[in-house]
Amino acid sequence: MAAKIILLDDDPGLCGRQEIFLREAGYDVIKPRDLSEVRVLVDLGQVSLIIHGCHKTHTYKELCTMLSNQYPHLPTLHLETGNGISKTHKKRGLFHNVIGYLGPKSVFLRRVKTLSAFGRLKHQEQVQKAIVSEVELIDRSLTALELPQLKKTMLDLLGSWTGCLNAFYLAPNDIDYYLNEIWKVKALTLADPFVRSLEERMWALREGPPEDITRFLLKANDLWKNGWRETKKPLSAENIFLLPVIDPDDQKSLGFFLVHGATHVRPGLKYWMDRFAMAIKQAQKYMDAKSLCYIDDVTELYNQRYLGLALDAEISRATRHETPFSVLFMDVDHFKRVNDDKGHLVGSEILKNISRILKKNLRSFDYAFRYGGDEYLVLLVNTPSAGAKVIGERIRRDVENTAFQADDVKLKITMSIGIASFPEHAKTKEEIIAIADKAMYHGKNKSRNIVFVAS
Repeated sequence: MAAKIILLDDDPGLCGRQEIFLREAGYDVIKPRDLSEVRVLVDLGQVSLIIHGCHKTHTYKELCTMLSNQYPHLPTLHLETGNGISKTHKKRGLFHNVIGYLGPKSVFLRRVKTLSAFGRLKHQEQVQKAIVSEVELIDRSLTALELPQLKKTMLDLLGSWTGCLNAFYLAPNDIDYYLNEIWKVKALTLADPFVRSLEERMWALREGPPEDITRFLLKANDLWKNGWRETKKPLSAENIFLLPVIDPDDQKSLGFFLVHGATHVRPGLKYWMDRFAMAIKQAQKYMDAKSLCYIDDVTELYNQRYLGLALDAEISRATRHETPFSVLFMDVDHFKRVNDDKGHLVGSEILKNISRILKKNLRSFDYAFRYGGDEYLVLLVNTPSAGAKVIGERIRRDVENTAFQADDVKLKITMSIGIASFPEHAKTKEEIIAIADKAMYHGKNKSRNIVFVAS
């Protein structure tokens, strides 16, 4: 996606030269008339710079000021007639620059590129701060509102508020399975490979035989086909009470409660359902923010926080099924030299490109992690050391044969890779990481640009 730049031209056409430069350089130029046209784009971090074509008419001066005040992380570049800097716009640090209309194209584009890069970095910083503060706030104040506990609490309340025989909660993505596709299986059993466990599909107030649940849902299916799917209001028919959970902001369904055999309904139930909808949204935000904490900002691979969880799960699975898995520990050769000679922005771009090579060579159920700095770790599911070496060699060759380019700098990069397998070389997650790391360093000390299997 092309980087987006807001261009505010006080005198229509005066910034025509700069607009041509920007489009030729691959930027997406936006020329809004008011804040509402770009608010969402800026909030999402899709805009990296404001360019304001200053003129005595001051057509967009107020809009420029509003954007700068509302989004202080967004850099501004003021274009003024001539090459001088007027008293109106003095250079205010790195994020608020002034340049003349008639300056050289190369100087203009270089300034744009630098400011855009800082704008993107600052936005990422703002997002991370917001995520951390939100996670801490929810973790401190709403720890009881984890999604499983929240659903269980609401089902218990419904039981007391309605005197029902049973109640179920289903998320929207499971409605079709239960209420339209359930006829595909004769009985609902936990052992059936076609069916996920009941805990994953449905929350029930009272557990019962799968056959009873199946019969109830088949009965509900007839009502569902007759219009319940579209409803946003509580409905009751044939001793089944439907309570949709509606997002108060956009009126979309967050889920549904199906209440069976209710004897009464507590007054004010809709108010409590609205409160539950808000709590569901808060809990989901918490889960989403928590998952973001497992992603590395630069490479968009998993980070070390997730590595321990993935290894624990894989050791458990491999032990249960008596299958192997392998770990590839990777290090970029002479990467410090790249950072020292070419700069950290070039280094970061190379790390991103290496992550793309890893993703291209892995299966959808394998894991790739940025271990730290220029080190990567790959977890190959159900793969012995011999198969891991084949994949490691493929990755090594791809890296070696790739012409890495960043900021007009072309580089050739190589990697050293160490391999350890479970249970062949190690029985714990600490051991397998340490042994793969040791194998990588053995290969690096031997020749670099090598794949070395632990022995």
